[in-house]
Amino acid sequence: MTGHLQILPLANQDTPLPLRLTPLLNIDVWEHAYYLKHYNLRKDYIADWFQVVHWSNANRIYEEFISFL
Repeated sequence: MTGHLQILPLANQDTPLPLRLTPLLNIDVWEHAYYLKHYNLRKDYIADWFQVVHWSNANRIYEEFISFL
């Protein structure tokens, strides 16, 4: 779908780039990404992730993307 936001649950750390999609944000929820700090507490890892997301950068990418539509 062109011009729509999507959530893609990609396997094996795949990237949406070969699908010709523009990623705005990415979060790796495989256990290896968070185990050292959060052990098996995925919920805590995701909560921390939301605190460090560079929201203005994600917005810039989105606005650049929609300007081409």
